[in-house]
Amino acid sequence: MLLSEHFDSSEFDCHCGQCGGQGEKMNVSLIRLLEKLRSDIGGYPIYINSGFRCWKHNFDVGGVADSQHMKFTAADLACPSELTYLEFYHACCDCDLFGLHFDGVGWYFDSNFVHVDVRNNGLGVRVCW
Repeated sequence: MLLSEHFDSSEFDCHCGQCGGQGEKMNVSLIRLLEKLRSDIGGYPIYINSGFRCWKHNFDVGGVADSQHMKFTAADLACPSELTYLEFYHACCDCDLFGLHFDGVGWYFDSNFVHVDVRNNGLGVRVCW
């Protein structure tokens, strides 16, 4: 199911293979911001490493107990090859759509992704780590 111009619900499906995916339930603010981010970085494709996670898959991958992934409000994004991780991280932190922004942005130095979430529906205090 197409969620927006560039993102399909299947990209956000849980990877457990048992819960039925559920990527179609992703938060609308998250999807809108991902589209804005894609535009901000020059239209380069953004690949979703992890979107929704059922509780079992979240536990299996070591996610925190109250993970935003289980609430349909988070995605882990692979850095486009055209950008450095620092450029991509800053683009995520700076992404703004008429006051709507990622509430949480995390760059995990030992991993190959940037975490983004809209834990307060994109209207809370922006926290970047």
